[in-house]
Amino acid sequence: MAIIYSFLTKADVVVYDEILDGLDKLVIKKIIKYLKTLNKTIILVTHNLKPFRYLSYRLIEVKAGEIISEKENRKTN
Repeated sequence: MAIIYSFLTKADVVVYDEILDGLDKLVIKKIIKYLKTLNKTIILVTHNLKPFRYLSYRLIEVKAGEIISEKENRKTN
């Protein structure tokens, strides 16, 4: 339910922690498709970057509190 609430909130920034855990592929695709339509900054904590690789314009990977990579992604289709 928290994910649905975050879709409805007027906040400019939302934080998701393991948003896709335990969901099937069809639901994951629908969530990613909807997230692309949001005009929000999304901070995402996940161990599975694959579904999100074309969602982000900017990707910062952090491990043990240290930034290990920072990339800009122009291909978000």
